[in-house]
Amino acid sequence: MSFDIKPSDMTIFNYLAELPETFYLTGSRYFNTASPASDYDFFVQDGPSLTNKLMESKFRFKQLDCYGFNDIIDKWDQLTRSVLRSIQSGVQVDVQIVTDALLKKRVQEVILTHKLLQNVDKYEAVIIWNTIITLLTNITDENLFKLLSHGENNHGS
Repeated sequence: MSFDIKPSDMTIFNYLAELPETFYLTGSRYFNTASPASDYDFFVQDGPSLTNKLMESKFRFKQLDCYGFNDIIDKWDQLTRSVLRSIQSGVQVDVQIVTDALLKKRVQEVILTHKLLQNVDKYEAVIIWNTIITLLTNITDENLFKLLSHGENNHGS
C-alpha cells in the first residue's frame, strides 16, 4: 500500500519504523478513500512496554467517541485495546493497539477485497468489522468447507 508522505512529515514515521513492532496501515489510506488531508491510521500487536514507547514519542491516548458513546472501543472493534494519537507538524497519526494483529490484518484484507465498506456509514462499518472478526474467529477453514459442501449436497437434491 503506498501513500504520499511529505519530507516534513517523516519524523513520526521514522520513529515508528525504528521500533521492532510491525505497524500495519489501516483506515482511509489503506482502503483507498483518503483525501490529501486524511490522517494516518495504523494498528500494531500489543506487547510489553509498547504504550510507553509510543508515549515517549508524544503519542497520547485518544478519547474515542462515536455516535455519542464514550469509550467506544468495546462497540467499535473487538480487537482494539486502545488508540494513541500523535499530531506533529500538522500530521495526525493514530495507532490502534490490538490483541491480534494478524487477525485484524486478515479482516481488513477481506473487507478490501470484497469492497465491503463502500457506501456505508461508520455505524454500518462497525457491524461489518465485528461480523467478520467473529466469522474468522469462529469458523475454521475445515468447518467452512464442510458447511459449503453440505450446502452444495442439499442444493442438488
